[in-house]
Amino acid sequence: MVSPVCEGAGSSLKIIESLSVGTTVISARSGAEGIYVEHCGSKLMLVDDRSWGQYVSTINIVRNKDLHLDPTPDEFYKTYSEKRVMETVLTAINTI
Repeated sequence: MVSPVCEGAGSSLKIIESLSVGTTVISARSGAEGIYVEHCGSKLMLVDDRSWGQYVSTINIVRNKDLHLDPTPDEFYKTYSEKRVMETVLTAINTI
């Protein structure tokens, strides 16, 4: 999946959903803001905002190195599981 979104809301959820089903995502840095990139391994590749040539280069890297075949890391699922997300939400609510 290519996510060139640099502004607005909602792009992070689309990225997380894509990663959760094993899709490799190439995203603008600002579009992946708030995502724990270190938990995504090679499944999330970031490019500088509006660097269209970098998108093309990164797509070629993913294709040529078969990175799209890499599994989504277990750490991603631990971080973004429904249980973990609910724990984070409830903790935030309880601090209010």
